[in-house]
Amino acid sequence: MTHSAHVDIIFIMNNINYLRVSITSACNLFCKYCIKSDSKRNGAILSPDEILSVVRACIPLGINRFRVTGGEPLLRKDCLEIIQKISSEPGVADISLTTNGTLLPCRIKDLKIAGLKRLNISLDTLSKEKFRALTGRDLLNDVLSGITLAKSENFSDIKINTVLIKNINLDEIHNFTEFSSKFAVPVRFIELMPSGQEDEYFKENFVSANNIKNLLLKKYTLSEITQSGSGPARYYKTNTGAVIGIIASVSEEFCGSCNRLRLSSSGKMRLCLFSKNKIDLKPALKEKKFTSLTGLIEKALRLKPLNKKNKSFICGRMSEIGG
Repeated sequence: MTHSAHVDIIFIMNNINYLRVSITSACNLFCKYCIKSDSKRNGAILSPDEILSVVRACIPLGINRFRVTGGEPLLRKDCLEIIQKISSEPGVADISLTTNGTLLPCRIKDLKIAGLKRLNISLDTLSKEKFRALTGRDLLNDVLSGITLAKSENFSDIKINTVLIKNINLDEIHNFTEFSSKFAVPVRFIELMPSGQEDEYFKENFVSANNIKNLLLKKYTLSEITQSGSGPARYYKTNTGAVIGIIASVSEEFCGSCNRLRLSSSGKMRLCLFSKNKIDLKPALKEKKFTSLTGLIEKALRLKPLNKKNKSFICGRMSEIGG
C-alpha cells in the first residue's frame, strides 16, 4: 500500500460518523424508480436487540449518528422500540428517520416520545394524480397531513426529499420551491439514480444537479448557505425564503467527503450504494461476540471505496439497502 493510499484510508476511517440502518425492505408504496417491493415480503431481519448491538459496536469507532430507514420503516411494529433503544444508548449523538410519510399521522407523537430528533420525508409530487400513478397508492393527503403534524410537534429538523424525474415531476420544481417557502421546510432535490446497467427508465428521466440549479435560477436568486449535517447536499436560499438542497448522487464525485455506511435489514454492512462489497454481521451477532462485531465494522471502514471508479449503477434494490 502506498503512503498516499494509507493516508486516504485513515482519513475515511476518521471521517465516517454516520450509519443508515435499514430495518425493513418492505414498503407500502411501489415507486417506479425503486424496484418494486412486496410489503408482505421481508425475509430474515435483524431484531431490535441485534440492531442495538451494531449501534454499540459502532460507537467506539466514532460512528455516533444513526438514521433509521427502509423500505418503509414505520411498517415494522417495533420501529418505535428500535428508535427508543438507539436514542437511549450512551454515546449516540443523533437519531433520525427517513419515511415516505404515509403512516406519520398515526405515529408522529409516539416517534417524538421515543426520542426521534430529525425527520426526512420522501415526497416526489404534489399532485394527487401523479402520486397515484408514481406510487400505486392514493395517499398524498396522508403524507401532507404527516408533514403538518410533524411541524406541530416541533422536531428539531424536518426535510423533504424529492427525486426529480424528467418525464414525471420536473415541471413541479417551482411548486416544491414554493412549498418550502410556505411550510418553512427545506426541500432537497435528488438526482435519479440508476438501478441497473440497462436502466432505460434512468436514461430517459435523469436530470443532473447542474440542470436542476439552472432551472431554479430562471425564476429565483440563489444564495448558497451552510446547513449542519448536510452530508452530500448543497443548500441554497431563494429570494422568496425557500431553502433548497441539491444532491448530485450521480453527476458529481463526493466519495472523499462521504461520512456514512449502510446496514441492510438482513445484517449486511454496505460500504457504498455503488459497490457490491458488503460484510455480513449476522454470524457475529448470533455468536454475541462484541469484539468480532467491532472488528467486522472496522473492516468495513477500511474497505470503503475511495471513489466511484468503474461503478455506474446502484448495486441492489433500493428498498433493501436503505438508499
